[in-house]
Amino acid sequence: MMTAASSTDCRATIRVHFLSSGSKGNCTLIQEGNAAYLIDFGVPKKTFLSLLHEAGLALSQGATALNSRKCVVASHVAVSPSKLALRAALLTHTHKDHYFNSTASLLHTCGVTLFLHEEHKRALGGQSKAFEKFQTAGRLKSYRADSVFRLSPFCSVRPVVLPHDSCPTFGFIFEWANHPNLHRPVKMTYLADLGRFDDGLAEIAADSDVLALEFNHDVAMQWRSGRAPSLIQRVLSDEGHLSNEQAAEALNKILRRSTRPPAYVVLLHLSEDCNSESLAHSAAMEVLAKRKVQARVLVTRPKEYCGFVDLCEVSQACASRASKERTRRFSQSTSNGARDLFDFLVNED
Repeated sequence: MMTAASSTDCRATIRVHFLSSGSKGNCTLIQEGNAAYLIDFGVPKKTFLSLLHEAGLALSQGATALNSRKCVVASHVAVSPSKLALRAALLTHTHKDHYFNSTASLLHTCGVTLFLHEEHKRALGGQSKAFEKFQTAGRLKSYRADSVFRLSPFCSVRPVVLPHDSCPTFGFIFEWANHPNLHRPVKMTYLADLGRFDDGLAEIAADSDVLALEFNHDVAMQWRSGRAPSLIQRVLSDEGHLSNEQAAEALNKILRRSTRPPAYVVLLHLSEDCNSESLAHSAAMEVLAKRKVQARVLVTRPKEYCGFVDLCEVSQACASRASKERTRRFSQSTSNGARDLFDFLVNED
């Protein structure tokens, strides 16, 4: 369920908090009880801590150092935020809106393990003092394309290559299972920073319960933006970013290949200059309406907490929906069987 921060006991739940998404910084936090995992950390340290407070969260590690800076807390935030232990961070690619050095230094202080590709190591080596600290501490773990690894006791991750001009760039397919509060396994697909979307990606993303997909720009707004022609061409290229139209078609491809609908569709990485929430939302809703899918749509923003999705609630709702569908099919089958028997007996007479 998508909601604002609350003081509810979260020790046994799994939540995905969308802290920031866009060219000014990307950061998503996965909460498993009191443990936390990041997808990218492309915002400054002070912004990161403020976003956590806005979400009603705080870090349990290095409390003295973390409290040395004042953070602006929204009025709805609980007085006593839920304290989380950051365990690991996943890096999609090395662009500065996904990897921010001061936040990397904070993560190192917190004892975080950094998951990244071997090419990311080469790109960051010698460029980031914080990264060198991760290396010295031995807290780097390499992932490979399409090779599943375990992020936590309940979560496995499959990195998938995305076409983007930071080589290589990855999206992630998350699957949670065997958690005491999950009524069935839950799948989340996270795909941002890609210039094109092919059928292979659609197959991989099919049957996602939470589908987080880039809706970056409106093409007409891009051409009218007054940006440098080279930047416009970069964004529109096959290694740039998905337009609303491309993302809508990608969503349609995924739904065509899915045997069950998503509970949530999350719109990522909207351009502040060349898109609007209403345009992106309308593009997604049009596809969902045509395919008669009743999914909730969440539009993310840069440096602004947009709420969370509770995967335990998603699991319960999906399991309930599947049970109702099985009951409906059984009832229909029973009704058809009874009708066939009646017809047989009538004909025999």
